[in-house]
Amino acid sequence: MNRLCRIFGLIIFQLGLINSINAQDAVFSQYYSSALYLSPCFAGVEPNLNVGVNTRTQWKSISAPYVTNQVSIIKPFYKYGLTNQNVGGIGLSVFQDKAGDFGYQTLGANANGAYNLRSGENHTFTFGMQVGVIQKQINPDKLEWGTQFNRYKGFDSSFPADQIQSNSDLSGRKTMLDLGAGLLYYFKAGRDRRTKGASFWVGYSAFHLNRPNESLVAGYVSKLPMLSKGLAGIEFTLGSRFNLSPNVLLVRQGDDIKKLDGFSNIQINTGMYLTYLLADLDDKSDMRPQDIILGGWYRVGDAYIFTFGLKSNIYTIGLSYDLNQSGLKVATQGKGAWEVSLKIQVPKKEVVKRYYAPRL
Repeated sequence: MNRLCRIFGLIIFQLGLINSINAQDAVFSQYYSSALYLSPCFAGVEPNLNVGVNTRTQWKSISAPYVTNQVSIIKPFYKYGLTNQNVGGIGLSVFQDKAGDFGYQTLGANANGAYNLRSGENHTFTFGMQVGVIQKQINPDKLEWGTQFNRYKGFDSSFPADQIQSNSDLSGRKTMLDLGAGLLYYFKAGRDRRTKGASFWVGYSAFHLNRPNESLVAGYVSKLPMLSKGLAGIEFTLGSRFNLSPNVLLVRQGDDIKKLDGFSNIQINTGMYLTYLLADLDDKSDMRPQDIILGGWYRVGDAYIFTFGLKSNIYTIGLSYDLNQSGLKVATQGKGAWEVSLKIQVPKKEVVKRYYAPRL
């Protein structure tokens, strides 16, 4: 237990040496509830067939708030015998991100697969792969060009647009193949969380491995930067009903850039969950909440995140709010981001050896 705590503390310390970022891809604050968006490995750690939905709205003070949604479905596979085990799973995820006034939108769909390799009783390695498509689009009619600037009244649509648009070099839509992969290690994945002890996990995932060209302008090449995510956490029991789970997420996208007004290409989320067990784990009632989940994180240089959730055998509901602390808080009038998640699962009657993973 002490050794695990020291290892986890060292990881957090090392990650904390890196500056914070806002990455190019959209993010979810409840990143474990949008698990396939975090890593394809999580297709292999769910104990039951489940469907999850996330929606995030931020910066409502601007004319067109940024909205990010995702829907996922995960189907686990089992090996039955003396010890029933989850050997892996497959998953499908679809996401949408809308940003700004000019109809900029990203749509994506990914097929995920994961395989669990166990080494002894306590060690599990999960390998994940992701194959999908991304479509990026804008509405060219809503764009404002420098050639349309009137020094007396600002933007003037009667002025001619930039020649890129007038020559039809600007496409309103681009579809790309996208590839990703991940690796997750878990110590004591099947630990009974009612007993004293600890579980520990650490993982890495990479997206846009093929670096697709995302340029909407004919003849130009703009490769989508590779996105890397490193995660680690520890979960341990406090008494008979409380569990504490400190964890950290490191996100990096693109080449190194100088930090400018609080932004760089690195993002760090660090915080913890506190879970209170309402009902005995042997209680199989479907709708009665079993867990109350509280969480708090700091996205370094950007926001404080507060989370509340309820979990039963059938559903998990999460609500979070990002309190903006970056330089944008002036422009956003201090308004942050609301995020809601819902997961519905179909519990298995058989007892299976499963992962214990964070909830939200």
